[in-house]
Amino acid sequence: MGGLRRRSLLDVRVKLGADAASDHQLVVADLKVKLKVKLKVYRDRADRPSHKYNVHSLKDKAKAEVYQCEMRNRFSALAHKPGESVDETWCGLRDTWKATCNEVVGKKTRQHREWLSANTWTLINERKQLKNNNNQTQDLQQKQDL
Repeated sequence: MGGLRRRSLLDVRVKLGADAASDHQLVVADLKVKLKVKLKVYRDRADRPSHKYNVHSLKDKAKAEVYQCEMRNRFSALAHKPGESVDETWCGLRDTWKATCNEVVGKKTRQHREWLSANTWTLINERKQLKNNNNQTQDLQQKQDL
């Protein structure tokens, strides 16, 4: 264990009988860890949040037309004013684009998928049952048949 000191180990136990499909035993340890990193929302170098817009929804013709119409209407209302600086113009364009994307396109969502499928759970249960049958059998010939 790289960098782990003995005083960091609070408790170590071996869990006998854990079904690990191996001749190894499961080891559980309680560790004392000092974290120097604060957990926070991921932001990139330009301090932008990590969410993305659902641009795949624009493949739908009706949704794309609504988006284009909304953008035209909002950008036409942003006509460049003579006394406005480049930064003010940029901020207006950016805010208009973000508002339109939030309303029409929406943010991309991720679906949580289970790590193990129902078929995998079925196979795990079958294996446990076979292992239990094998452990309860006294006859060596029957154990080899299982």
